[in-house]
Amino acid sequence: MSTAATEPLAAPDTAVLDELQVFLHSFEPAGRVCPQLDERTFLHAGPPLGPDAPPAPMRSALVGALLLEGTAATPGEAGRLIDDGRLTLLPCADHGALGALTGIISRSMPVAVVRDARGGTAFGTLGEGAGPCLRAGHHDPRTLDRLRWVAGVVAPVLRRACEDAQLNLTRILRTALTQGDDGHSRTTAGTAHLLVQLTGLLLKRGISSPELARILRWMTADPQFFGAFAVLTARLLARAIPERPGSPLVRTLVSNGHRFGIQVAGLGGRWFTAPAPVGSAVLFGGHSPADVHPVIGDSFAAEAAGFGAMALSAAPAATDHLGLSAAEVRAHALRMRSITSATSTRYRIPGDGSTGIPQGIDVHRVVARGVTPLVTTGLLHRTPGTGRIGTGLAELPIAPFLAASRALTSAC
Repeated sequence: MSTAATEPLAAPDTAVLDELQVFLHSFEPAGRVCPQLDERTFLHAGPPLGPDAPPAPMRSALVGALLLEGTAATPGEAGRLIDDGRLTLLPCADHGALGALTGIISRSMPVAVVRDARGGTAFGTLGEGAGPCLRAGHHDPRTLDRLRWVAGVVAPVLRRACEDAQLNLTRILRTALTQGDDGHSRTTAGTAHLLVQLTGLLLKRGISSPELARILRWMTADPQFFGAFAVLTARLLARAIPERPGSPLVRTLVSNGHRFGIQVAGLGGRWFTAPAPVGSAVLFGGHSPADVHPVIGDSFAAEAAGFGAMALSAAPAATDHLGLSAAEVRAHALRMRSITSATSTRYRIPGDGSTGIPQGIDVHRVVARGVTPLVTTGLLHRTPGTGRIGTGLAELPIAPFLAASRALTSAC
């Protein structure tokens, strides 16, 4: 099947990316949203692990989840449960969730739930604030205590604030894109807008808590607080692309740290995978490229919907941090537009002539042009428990796109 032959199908199917409205719905324990979770069943980032053992950072996060749930009393006991194969590990992407970094979600963890105007839902963990976090592989007592506090104190307060509020996340995402955010690697403007609205709801509803001041400090301390909501919004947008026979549009981009995987609208839930890349890295002091673990996480949903690395020209602070020149950013933008089927009329980049972001990654175009999507990513250390050591930009392997393109052609 030629690329040209797919264009009449692909372009209309991207309309949903501009039309769909996504709202913050609630904050709940993950087990209430995903009944499959129990004391030995957990969600993880990326495609299914299959026979592979969890990569080191994910294994370390699993230790933390087992301690958090009380399934294990010590890290050693938790490690034995993992190594003995006594856990059930399910991919977030196949269970309505998005897992940042290692993506480990256990039943008691607090999650944000978002809902679109058509009734679709998705959920994912909140940012854990500044410092060590479980999703990066930390499982020290302080990290676990903070998670318990978020679950027991923060989430119930925010749930009351958001009840029936119809807080529009797509509107925040659109506005923030005009104020220096890209919707993935930088969400500072979105954080400001979200915090104003959440604070307004807390005041409007007269919600009081002895720890309200601490809750507000916790939210405002993280410039990327909106990031969790931005990528959840992007997940709903990308997954709303219609599943139609022959459609070459990518609905899922994820990595479990071993394998990077995609799902395509014309092939249902079928996975196409390749070894996870490492990419270029901007590292914190004291670390070297040899320390960097291959990319891991589900937050590349941002790129699947046209944000993140697909919209880097919207975020000069992010491109400066990544060491990209203006010419490199322009060249990158042209490459990303060459592999997508549409240009947004809703999400525009002011520094790029108010051009809309590129939407609808098309596997046929990827193959025909030999250009693969780039993704922005947080980088983890290969050593378990070390956590995040930098940020990066990774070029995805072409093999999954090639395999999906061939499968679509064979099905016609």
